[in-house]
Amino acid sequence: MMRRYPAACAATLLSIGLAQVAHADKTYQMRDEDVRTLDAAPFRPTAKAFKPTWCGKVPASGGSPGALGRTAESWFKYGGEDAIPQLLGYLCDAPDDPNVQKQAGYVLQAWMNWSGLSQDEAVASMLMRADLDGWKKLKEATCAPLVDGPEASAEQKEYTKAYRYIYGCTGTPAWLGRSGSFTNLVWYLDREADAPDLLRSFVAISRLGKTELAKPSDLGGPTSLGMYAVYGPDARRLDRARLDQQVGGGNAYATWVARETLALAQAETKGWDKMVADASAKDPDLKRVLVDAPEQAWKDWVALRKQEAAAFDAGSAFEDLASSPSKSAAKGCAATLRPHVERLIKGKAGADLKAVTEAIGKDPALVPLFQRYVLCEALEGNVPYATVLYRPLGGLRTYRGPRLAGFSAVVEAVGGVLADREKFVLQLTNINAPAQDPGSDRLARVVNSSTLDSEAQGTITTAKRVADGVLVTFKKESYMVTDWDCKPTGRVYRVRTDGVVEYEENCKRTGQHKVDTTAPSVVIPERLAAGVAKGKFLVFRPDHGSPSAQQGVTIGVPLAVFDAKAMTKLIAAWGFAL
Repeated sequence: MMRRYPAACAATLLSIGLAQVAHADKTYQMRDEDVRTLDAAPFRPTAKAFKPTWCGKVPASGGSPGALGRTAESWFKYGGEDAIPQLLGYLCDAPDDPNVQKQAGYVLQAWMNWSGLSQDEAVASMLMRADLDGWKKLKEATCAPLVDGPEASAEQKEYTKAYRYIYGCTGTPAWLGRSGSFTNLVWYLDREADAPDLLRSFVAISRLGKTELAKPSDLGGPTSLGMYAVYGPDARRLDRARLDQQVGGGNAYATWVARETLALAQAETKGWDKMVADASAKDPDLKRVLVDAPEQAWKDWVALRKQEAAAFDAGSAFEDLASSPSKSAAKGCAATLRPHVERLIKGKAGADLKAVTEAIGKDPALVPLFQRYVLCEALEGNVPYATVLYRPLGGLRTYRGPRLAGFSAVVEAVGGVLADREKFVLQLTNINAPAQDPGSDRLARVVNSSTLDSEAQGTITTAKRVADGVLVTFKKESYMVTDWDCKPTGRVYRVRTDGVVEYEENCKRTGQHKVDTTAPSVVIPERLAAGVAKGKFLVFRPDHGSPSAQQGVTIGVPLAVFDAKAMTKLIAAWGFAL
């Protein structure tokens, strides 16, 4: 198992053989007992003994056979890149010696275990580190451009941070440490099905459990199963040829670290695929929830993305504008996004707003667009309307791309199995969402209900088009309230817990009076006036903070339009026709 080691260990590792150099015998012969062996890790190829091919380029160390074995043994334990030049040199002291060739195979096995590379590529990978100074210069050249400017978006910063971690810009490459997690990275990647293979590989090795620690009997535990179900589709789509094209413009350091990262991700994925396949042969439900459900969700989302290309493209374009440094970049977004929202929400009728919210929440194309549209309205200055739209967002399932779609599909599939098998190995608590919307806090800060009055409602008597929209008046409504005449008696009734003394009163009924509950006349903006007509029943919130209010015109933000006061049929919700 690979792990990073402190500087003191590195120094010890390098010095083990150096102390032997001055005492090396002129006749070099490595004994059987000096050879340090290492088995292939699970789901890794087995290295073969071979004659080192680099000895014309890498100088021999002049060390002893025992030093080679001890250095190899320490490297198996501590790993790292710094010891590679010395190991390569030791293996050139007697490249024709059969035991040296065996040791070369075991040294290579360690690198193959850690990286997942084939034997030939492991040799090439290690040789890239033969000149550590040159290797580090290539690393510096790779990392130098990975710096964000002051106006970089949150998404760009997340990508930069991930690439710097992958390339080890402040340490060793991420694949060597097998650590690191970037929740927001998956959110940004989930915009589309396609994503850079290097980032996908990084996510895979960060989230999938190590197959070398997993027991085939329990598949590494339920949580590891949940990780495999959610991140497996991405990992199974890794492609080496595509990766080479994507990083082709980089130097040798960037290319090889990318290849090593992908090779490790593919090796671990191969291991998990094999373990799940073996376990599924005994329990078919495992394959249904771990593989079939997320894979089908991925394919369905890709088909939906193609079908609703215009809506997805518009939403994605707005996301770029909303994250730009310019405050005015998103101007005009409502006019662009609203027609798509209107089309997708059409037909999602229900008995009430809750039912409509539930219908919206089942549409993986509408949900992400609706979320972006709410932010758009707020950025355009329509904060009261955005505030009204913000409320149903809390009841929506989180949809974005194929990764979150796969997560939802896994949850549904596991829930179906648990309904029949309560002790199924995978429980709902073992399945974690791959990402949360990092922009949700921004939207929460933007919305503001301070200018909105409480809900009002009434039957529309007139709906007249005016300059600001549709002027709506309502049918007179009232109720009777009993009037009382009460006189204090001077007798103490009680002392409240806050210390206030209450006295008994002698009350007599004196009559009744009428309370007018007629909804105030309001102007509904033209674009939000869907369904607003005489005889319909409108539920709305008056906005007393609008510029029109200063001129005596109250703007109404519609919540719902019913066919009649009985509210048996909802015909519009939040200004959208259903």
